[in-house]
Amino acid sequence: MKYYVRPFLHRRGTLVLGVLLLTVAVCFSAICFSAWCATVSQANAVNSNYVTIAVPAGMQEMKDGISYTSTEDGSYFGSDGSVLPSTQRMSTLLEGSAQVKMTDVRCLLGADVSGCTGITSGTENPEFYSMTFDQYAYNFSVLALRCTHVDTAELPALNGSAYPSEQCYTAVFEPIAPVSMMEVYSQSLDQSPILIQDATMCLPDGSIPFEAGKTYLVRGFYQDYPMIETENGPVPSNELGLSYSRNLVLPTTAGVSVMIEDDGSFRLWGGRDTPSMAVSFALTEQNLMYSYVPEGALPYWTEYEGDWSDFLDTAEGSVWRDEIIPLCDRNHSSATVILTDQVSSLYAFNTGDASITEGRMFSGEEYQGGSRVCLVSASYARLNGLGLGDSIPLDFYRCEYEANTAAHSSLSASVMEDVICRYPLLPEQRLNKGGNYTIVGIYSIPESAAGIHSLRADMIFIPKASVPDAAQYEDSSLPLLNSVILKNGCEEAFETEMKAQGLGGYFLYFDQEFEAASSSIAAAAGNAQRLLLLSLTAFLLAAGLFLLLSLRAFGPDVGVMRRLGIRAKFLRRGIWEILSLTALVSELLGLGLTALFHKAAMERLLQEAVAVRPLVLLLCGLAQWAILLLLSFVGASRTSNPKLMSGKGGTI
Repeated sequence: MKYYVRPFLHRRGTLVLGVLLLTVAVCFSAICFSAWCATVSQANAVNSNYVTIAVPAGMQEMKDGISYTSTEDGSYFGSDGSVLPSTQRMSTLLEGSAQVKMTDVRCLLGADVSGCTGITSGTENPEFYSMTFDQYAYNFSVLALRCTHVDTAELPALNGSAYPSEQCYTAVFEPIAPVSMMEVYSQSLDQSPILIQDATMCLPDGSIPFEAGKTYLVRGFYQDYPMIETENGPVPSNELGLSYSRNLVLPTTAGVSVMIEDDGSFRLWGGRDTPSMAVSFALTEQNLMYSYVPEGALPYWTEYEGDWSDFLDTAEGSVWRDEIIPLCDRNHSSATVILTDQVSSLYAFNTGDASITEGRMFSGEEYQGGSRVCLVSASYARLNGLGLGDSIPLDFYRCEYEANTAAHSSLSASVMEDVICRYPLLPEQRLNKGGNYTIVGIYSIPESAAGIHSLRADMIFIPKASVPDAAQYEDSSLPLLNSVILKNGCEEAFETEMKAQGLGGYFLYFDQEFEAASSSIAAAAGNAQRLLLLSLTAFLLAAGLFLLLSLRAFGPDVGVMRRLGIRAKFLRRGIWEILSLTALVSELLGLGLTALFHKAAMERLLQEAVAVRPLVLLLCGLAQWAILLLLSFVGASRTSNPKLMSGKGGTI
């Protein structure tokens, strides 16, 4: 090969120019190939990682004027073709669907968060105070009251003869002092009256428990004056002369079951048997229904004389001091905890109503391993001085909850929507489970959020697996607590399956902004593909020019060697070896430059830093060198066999 190096080196300028040109072309095409591969990988990742979220549209209720037939699994089929599916039926349908990746049936628990303050509807902005939002946990309080007068009445039966009328009364009180923690939005517990209005809770014999002139400790659900928005900010309605009252609500006859006997009399059963909030029902001699506290349960009131603080030090007052007041105070430091397998599948996080403002969502390992991590709202974090990395103690209770209709803003612009109301944490509901949870994310929600899917600022999210045997607390009835995670792009196929089962429109669908992400990546991929074609063209032109310059260097010497009788195949081999070696040097230099400038080039082309992938560069380099070897062989073949002399008689 040394015989071919000398003529090549005689033209060093040509050699350097060809090598530099080819080196730049190799670098440019390798960078463009890497960018195109990156966009293809991103597109594949988007298609595989994105999912479609299906969320129940709302509470399923029977419609007026529609007749329903029940089935063995508990479902109801309406005469209009609608279906109210049971938990069993819906679970079977979802398990049998090929479109479903997983379901997230969440749990709602209460938690005592020692050292923290519970956040209520009006904590940050009194304008948004709603008595329904705060019941039944955050307005559970004990007050010292002096009764001023009592009015009795009779409430007519709600369902005609199906229920007896109720004995009720309204007791008016002068407030003495709050005995437990209280949420008072009207700034102070002034001397304006507090009413126990239309109450049905009596003594066991049916007599009214309050008398004018006497003082009582009473526990109940405190409802403050509604707040009215004015030019000077939210103002309690009583300061504007509006006829609203402050109320202390006692348990009612809700939940009672009534049967009419053959003789026309009523028989009652049902009630609440939890010792902390036990309620029983009975009838007076006049067949008026009332509720009362059964023997052995915690009282809702007690009469006292003198100073209420002195009363708490007596044997009779010890149950209030040691059990009832701590019970109420515990609820003012409580929070609602949602156990989930996929926070991002919640309705609010898909509509944009909720978003992570600090930190992050849970990782897959944290979900699966049951890590003690949590997300808290920005409002809750501000109220309690919490930040990322802080730990909060969660002591879990299996409290009751229900969906109620509430006005979620000031009375001057009220909007009635469903909200989830959590009942108080009761000692008998304590799960003896919990621990310290580390805050890894903080989310934000609108101040006045309402609706059956909406989140509230007191909600703390944790991985479901962090609570042992959490499956027993799952609730498939509330839309807030249910999501279906579908394979990406399977919305239409899944909806077709649901329609076939009479459940068309049962779900709302969210693509988690897949369209926006895929459109952006598709645009980037298109640009990268065009650059790749441009770089390939430039590479081929550079390779052609490199060969042209290189082969011209061999021209005169090849003719001399051929005249000396050296065979063309030996010349071809030598020239090809020289060109291949030179091409390899250019290839290595080009790939080296690619690795050096790769990060900066990717940031310019894709607006993000993409790490060098050795396998991609290796494949690109091998493909480029194979092309150069082929072109070099063709060029060497043509150069090694020139026409030595032409004339009329032919080639000599």
